[in-house]
Amino acid sequence: MLDESDFQREDAAPIDMIESYYAAHGWEHQRHDDEVVATVKGSWTEYELRALWREEDCVLQFLAFPDIRVPDDRRIAIYEAIGLINEQLWRSEEHTSELQSH
Repeated sequence: MLDESDFQREDAAPIDMIESYYAAHGWEHQRHDDEVVATVKGSWTEYELRALWREEDCVLQFLAFPDIRVPDDRRIAIYEAIGLINEQLWRSEEHTSELQSH
């Protein structure tokens, strides 16, 4: 496990801390410059965890991709559900933009 000294280094980029976290858990991972990718077994599927550090913006992006397999006979229902979710996300973003402009 990580100890406190791993988090006390102010000069450490967040991507270094993520890589240390992956290593401490024994998760298989690869590091490519400002990106680290791990593959982790979950309770019902495997996940690809991807962290990207953009130093110029001081932004850490973290993405989790579940390995989901959809049977052919369920794809239409899944596409419809994704469409409805995306529609709500766009509405939420528009609403947030309106609130911030006032």
